[in-house]
Amino acid sequence: MNEEQQPDWDNINRGKVRHFFALELYKYKLRNSDKAHLKPTEVGTIEMYVEYVMNGADFKDVMKEKSALELMSRKECEDIITGRLSDIESVTAEEHTRAIIHLEANGLKDNDLKAVLEALDAGKINQGNLTASIDKISNIKSEYDKE
Repeated sequence: MNEEQQPDWDNINRGKVRHFFALELYKYKLRNSDKAHLKPTEVGTIEMYVEYVMNGADFKDVMKEKSALELMSRKECEDIITGRLSDIESVTAEEHTRAIIHLEANGLKDNDLKAVLEALDAGKINQGNLTASIDKISNIKSEYDKE
């Protein structure tokens, strides 16, 4: 490796910290249950701790900024909705709502996506108004077709 191709030590160190937290969570889950796989929400939690260790920042604020317009993948959403990653009883109503909204919000323009995710984070979108929220997202998307 020449001088121009120096390794990205920050990224390498973040990977080591991430590995440590993931391994410890896996060992904890293995000791306390027969299901030792990680859920997408736990992966996000690991990232918050990595950010905290690497930057000393309040990880909740950092993750809100980082994920302001970042949606869960389709597979992550489907796994939460169907309970494939865990017992369906362990998925909270909030996680279920978040997964459905993330699926539905795919394809929104940035400003609309930001508004939807902010409403979701503020608790304005919940199980009680989920259908109405999905309808509103669909209406926003249909307006794109008219443009």
